Amino acid sequence: MIQVINAISGFAQNSPFHIHDLLGHTQAVVDNLIRAGRVDLVKVGWLHDVGKLATKAFSPKKGHDTYYKHAQASVRWADDNAVFLTAHERSLIEGHDLNFENAETVKKYINKMGRRWVKDQIDLREADALAQNTEHPVVQKNIINITQSREWLKEATMPRNYEANGFVLRQLDQKFAGTTFSEVDLEAILTYINLREDKGREGYAPFVTKWDIPVALVDKVRSGEAEITDDNKHLLKSGYRTRREGELPYLTRWFEGLEKPLATRVTAICYSREQLESEKEQVNGLKGDLILVLAGPSEEVDPSDTMDPATMLRNALGREFGGSGHPLNKEMYVRMCAYYDKHALIG
Repeated sequence: MIQVINAISGFAQNSPFHIHDLLGHTQAVVDNLIRAGRVDLVKVGWLHDVGKLATKAFSPKKGHDTYYKHAQASVRWADDNAVFLTAHERSLIEGHDLNFENAETVKKYINKMGRRWVKDQIDLREADALAQNTEHPVVQKNIINITQSREWLKEATMPRNYEANGFVLRQLDQKFAGTTFSEVDLEAILTYINLREDKGREGYAPFVTKWDIPVALVDKVRSGEAEITDDNKHLLKSGYRTRREGELPYLTRWFEGLEKPLATRVTAICYSREQLESEKEQVNGLKGDLILVLAGPSEEVDPSDTMDPATMLRNALGREFGGSGHPLNKEMYVRMCAYYDKHALIG
């Protein structure tokens, strides 16, 4: 973070809420994060206030400098200086001045952004507040609010309608042929769908529910497919593969050695409890389980609408052969053959 240090060095804040210049405050925030065991938030700590450079303005009414919308300016500074931020990091910086007014506000943001985002925001705000003038009444009030927010977060537990099925856990393996993600991403996705008040979207069959996951909630989900081009077609492999033991192998093809791009659109697929029980699958959630996460490199294409033809055939063959028993849709099958004539899985 040498870029940030050089930029903010010697910048006076001229505010009753602070006892340090901008560099001293930022260093104290980073130290607080490290002491709290939040090394993963250190980059956010370094960058959270750099936008003050562009937003400093003296307020005659208040008698000190103000920094209106400096959080958004901090993200712009990172973009302008080629500092890469994940969607999660960007949203944390943009929202780091947020106060959770009450328990309902915490629930609202859990519903909107996920439990992980709320917890990270609380930890960041605490590190920030403790690096300010802790004798000032406003700062003291913020610290009290942070403590309350932690309690509200603990209380905001709800029954989990959906849990992770063993089928989706395959995608934690980064060598999996298709979409992959981290354990942190998986928990963020489950939290999001379990706290949604809407019922999601209907999938390819009545027992399927689809959920569009905000990319800001996840930062290590990688798309499991790519378009075939002259530059990558030499990496294509083909062969007979099974998804798990006991299933029939199907002819498929995939890229080997191609790096998976970060996803720009993510969809979670859940099966109902009744369907999973009929397939003799263990069910972990009250309503059903998350069985698949799909991600694509393009915002224009819904990854859940690009089921590969082999999966469609397997489903049509029925549960005895590892499928869902849903009949084959001829028009969709032809459309997916055309799609996968130009695309392939990665892994």
